[in-house]
Amino acid sequence: MNPVTPTLVIGVDPGPTTGIAAFTLGIAVREIAGQMLMQCDAASAWYFVCTMITQRSAPNCLVAIERYVVSTRSARSTDADAARVTREVIAEITRNAFAMKLRHVVERPAVDVKRWGTDQRLRRIGLLEPTNGMPHARDAARHALYAAVYDLNFPDPLSK
Repeated sequence: MNPVTPTLVIGVDPGPTTGIAAFTLGIAVREIAGQMLMQCDAASAWYFVCTMITQRSAPNCLVAIERYVVSTRSARSTDADAARVTREVIAEITRNAFAMKLRHVVERPAVDVKRWGTDQRLRRIGLLEPTNGMPHARDAARHALYAAVYDLNFPDPLSK
């Protein structure tokens, strides 16, 4: 995909409370347009992602999902149901995105994205303040921005 062509980028932080962040990379190379940031329950996540895809006029779409990683921390979790729900959200969004013929679905572990997707980067691009009080939407915004930069060659907001 070419960032000059309007492209919808959707980031998803899956879980019992799912964060979703969407924005369009437009003709202006350093700007995003039409951002939508939200949190919802897991059962509604695909509905909102699908709605964002079908209602935007961007000819291209990339969906970036946080990968569920089994770690010592997640293994110690007392909420096995949350882990199951998280995996189900990932599977549903991935399966349905491919069913809609979206070829660009990526999964990345949180550790990679959060290390790079700092609050400073989100602030520079206008995605920090709108996510105040919505930590899952903020993490989804990190995934969307990371994918925009690394998969679509969108300029890093902190580059000169």
